[in-house]
Amino acid sequence: MRTVMLSGGLDSSVCLWWALNESDDPIRAVFVNYGQRSLNFERAAARFVADGEGIELIEVTTDAALIGGASRLIGGRAPDDSTFFVPGRNLALMALTLMAVPDTTEILFGGGHQAALFPDSTIPFGHTFENAASQAFGHRVRVTMPLVGMSKKQIGNLARRLNRGVQAEQFTYTCFTGVMNGCGECPACITRREAFA
Repeated sequence: MRTVMLSGGLDSSVCLWWALNESDDPIRAVFVNYGQRSLNFERAAARFVADGEGIELIEVTTDAALIGGASRLIGGRAPDDSTFFVPGRNLALMALTLMAVPDTTEILFGGGHQAALFPDSTIPFGHTFENAASQAFGHRVRVTMPLVGMSKKQIGNLARRLNRGVQAEQFTYTCFTGVMNGCGECPACITRREAFA
């Protein structure tokens, strides 16, 4: 079965809409609660997007330390206090997704447009994870990353082409700080603006 990693953000939501447009095969979504600052807003956005498409949303909860408890993304302080980057976060999220729904045959991941910043958001990483997951779970697992190489503007345009432009702009949540309507200053808010400019 297909499983989309749905954070409630723009990229993961567009990934879900893309997947629904590409195939009528069954699909579900997984949301991971790892203690992120924006948890309540992300969860609400993921629920809205999933419910709007009639998709089952499974929530997985894990300890923040597994994902990077010192990161500003969670509420700690990174060593230089200037980044929200958590090395290996996408690796951990993919593994948690598979552990929650081990019958998954395809993981749909909306990241990949900023591969220079996130090495676990690249096509080579996806292939490596496919191989490891297929061996670990005893069946073929495919990783699909439809947004690789796209700018935020292109992701916003894709949402509009899929007739989800309003939902993308008004009902997804993309902010690292957990401020209602976004802080407007973190890297996620800055790049999000490009999608709707």
